[in-house]
Amino acid sequence: VLAFEFIPSNLEALRNNQRMNPQLKARTSVVPSPLWSSAGRKLYYVDWGPASRVTEDPNRRSDGMAETVTIDGTLERLGLPRVDFIKMDIEGAELAALHGAESSIRKHRPKLAISVYHSIEDMDAIPRYLAGLDLGYRFYLDHHTIYENETVLFGIPDR
Repeated sequence: VLAFEFIPSNLEALRNNQRMNPQLKARTSVVPSPLWSSAGRKLYYVDWGPASRVTEDPNRRSDGMAETVTIDGTLERLGLPRVDFIKMDIEGAELAALHGAESSIRKHRPKLAISVYHSIEDMDAIPRYLAGLDLGYRFYLDHHTIYENETVLFGIPDR
């Protein structure tokens, strides 16, 4: 499991979970960078825990800065042979991060669970983008929590 997380309070919670679950720690690696469509982009963040926000504007209020990575680049850098599942709930950066995972999605056709509730545009743009890859996915909208607004697009590749 690769977990991409860069917000300090969320990183602390993730590392605490690893300490409390040592049997899982060996199978989990943390990549302390935000996902985007390209690597090396500067994002500024406000650390509000699970409701953190990012911006590309260095003049807006921020608690810090982090440089982006892509799923494609990370898999290549780590020499990983495959990806089976991609889950994203990354506060509105899902579409950009999917663009940075396109080669991996095309090559490996992983199962997908992509949050589409951060903006009304995501409800259309994310399914349209993924369907436009024409990879034979079946898509479903559902929720992964008890909160009705946390809508997730699930993608299952036809095998």
